[in-house]
Order: sequence, then structure tokens, then C-alpha cells
Amino acid sequence: MSSSSKTIVVLGSGPKIGSHVAALFASRGFNKVALLSRNADRLKEDQQFVLEQAAKGGVKNIAIKVYPVDLQGDSQALRDVLKVVENDLGPPEVVLYNASKLERSIMFEYTENALEQGYRVSTIISLI
Repeated sequence: MSSSSKTIVVLGSGPKIGSHVAALFASRGFNKVALLSRNADRLKEDQQFVLEQAAKGGVKNIAIKVYPVDLQGDSQALRDVLKVVENDLGPPEVVLYNASKLERSIMFEYTENALEQGYRVSTIISLI
């Protein structure tokens, strides 16, 4: 693949780290960006943010695609979406795994299920 076509995939896009990392890579020559998150509405906002930031840096002709997928749930669904991403944009040069499960709780008053879900998102799913 030529240096003129580079892809970044952000698993766990959001208004902080995910979209900002995507915008930074877009401004540095990554002209194909895939944003994955379970929140379809926020993905559209993230897509717009990356486009705006790239434009501020003088970057044009960038493809930013969004893919709603629950990174906390079905690992097969994630595998399927990653195949679609590769078909749409080609193989990625960079993959950022930024998924997390954040939940407010009182110290030592969280459930076993909440601990397990947080562990799943940050470790098990990332082993795909």
C-alpha cells in the first residue's frame, strides 16, 4: 500500500481520546479513518469532529466511516464489523483499542457483574 493511503481504526471512539486520536492521525496523513462505538449518534458527532479538525489542518480527501458495534457484547459481531471495515477501507496501519466500561459507584459497593463487564471490555474482547 502506498504512503498516500493509510488507515486507522479506532475501537471505542468517543468525544475525548478516541476522536482526538483519530483527528491527529487524520491531520498527519491517515486519509482513511474507521470509528467504532456502540453509540451511533455520537459516532456521527465524532465523524464531524475529525472532518473539522482535518480541514483546519488543510487536509482534504479524507474518508471517515462509522461503524456502530457494541464492543462490550458479542465478540463475533466485532469480528464481522472488522471484516467490513477492511473491505471498505483496506487493511489498517494503526488500530487503537480505546474501549472501556465506565460506571459510577461507591467504593467497594459495586457488583461482581460490573467488575466482570469492565474486565471483559478491557481485556477479553481485545484479544480478538
